[in-house]
Amino acid sequence: LFVNISQIFFGLGAFTGPLLPVFTIKYDLGWEYSYIIAAGLCCINLIIIFFIDISDFDYEVSKNSTTSGNFTSAFRLENKSIFIFLMLLMFFYVCAETGLATWIPTFLRLNKAINEVLAGQVLSLFWFSTIAGRIITGLLSRKIKIANLLTIIIILTIIFLGFGIYFSNAYLVISAFILAGIFIAGIWPLIVSIGGIKYPEKKNFVISIIILCGGLGGLSAPWLLGFILDSFNLFFAMNIILAFLLMALILAIYLAIITARNKIILPKQEFGKDIQDFLK
Repeated sequence: LFVNISQIFFGLGAFTGPLLPVFTIKYDLGWEYSYIIAAGLCCINLIIIFFIDISDFDYEVSKNSTTSGNFTSAFRLENKSIFIFLMLLMFFYVCAETGLATWIPTFLRLNKAINEVLAGQVLSLFWFSTIAGRIITGLLSRKIKIANLLTIIIILTIIFLGFGIYFSNAYLVISAFILAGIFIAGIWPLIVSIGGIKYPEKKNFVISIIILCGGLGGLSAPWLLGFILDSFNLFFAMNIILAFLLMALILAIYLAIITARNKIILPKQEFGKDIQDFLK
């Protein structure tokens, strides 16, 4: 639940970010000022980090043998297949999300004959919809097993993304991409949560590696999709994004089966109690 809540602010940032060039160009500041503003925000983040109390985290790490610098010891995980599947799942998910964020405006302009202003707004709405998606996913994670919920939202993402790619009506296409944003939003937090729940004693190591695989996906996707675009066309590249999600779905189904067999579930708590504890 709280991983999803934290990711809401990622959606706010992703929604606001594309508006920066619009703002600077509107006031004749030049597009390069968008980067100056972004650098200023990074400096604010750096200042904030200095005021974050991480003493509790340091204590947890010092008590955790997996973070003592012994990488071999950290990798001695029970049932490594789940860990490997989580790594691959994160990689394919980030590849798909990066491809969508990169190609949605261009795809709408070139393949769906939607004007460039509206196409850019659809990308912002796609990111904004992730805010609602993470709230919904966080609440549902208290009622539905996490691995099952992960499978469901990947299926719904594939369905609506398929509608956006293959439908011809502009309004239906725009609505489909926005709905895809709602469901794709919960994938990242659920993958991270499964890693922490499955390997509670080594969660620092496991979650770090899973997030690292997401970073590798983010680095790989632009090169891979750029190669596909040069070799084929944008419509084919969008279908490759669907293929990434289909591979993620296969992995999620495996996780749902194996976690059900091992009965790996979250402790039951009421949502209201969670919020009360968080505020305290």
